[in-house]
This record gives sequence, C-alpha cells and structure tokens, in this order.
Amino acid sequence: MKEYIVKTLESCFNMAGMKVTTAASYGGWDPNPDSEILHLLLKVYKDLFGKDGIIQVDHAGLECSIILGKYPHLDVVSLGPTMKSPHTTIERAYIPTVEPFWALLKKALEEIPVK
Repeated sequence: MKEYIVKTLESCFNMAGMKVTTAASYGGWDPNPDSEILHLLLKVYKDLFGKDGIIQVDHAGLECSIILGKYPHLDVVSLGPTMKSPHTTIERAYIPTVEPFWALLKKALEEIPVK
C-alpha cells in the first residue's frame, strides 16, 4: 500500500513538472493489545487521574518501528505529551499535557515489575 501511495504522489508531482526522489523508509509496527506495559500504563493512568486512558493508534512511533526491527521480542508502546505541528519547523508541545505525561511516565517506571 505504501508503495502504491508513493507512486501515485510521484505521478501527480511529475505531471506538474516536478522531479521526485524518495529516500530512506521505515516499516510500521502493529501495536500489541495484549501488551503488559500497555496494561500497566492504563492501570497507572486510572490510579493517577481517576479515569480510563484512551488507546489510540496514529502515525507516531517511528522509534518503536526501528527498535522492533532489531529487537522483535520487546514489548513496546509509544506515548508522550500532545504535540502540535509535528515534524515541521513550528513543532511544539501542548504544555498542559506535559506534566500529566511526566507524572504517568515516572509512576509507570516505578511500577514496572523486574523480570
């Protein structure tokens, strides 16, 4: 599917007289709904904030894709504060989400069981 989209966009730009060059690519990763760390994060979120966390799949997670490419046995999740205009020159964090994210991360790290 990704190759189809790339070729379609390339054709559109070529018709406009533009030259298109594609470079490095990375694979996606499928979130694991049975992930132990995901369930821990949901528990900690509810303990801290008194409501259920929302599991959301979006374009984020480049690092997870790269790490899982080398260490496919790892249990990974991607999380962070809300970002505005990601991957642009005006990328910025939505400040009200930074402190709750930090509290969640610290508490989850404290509760990760030793294996």
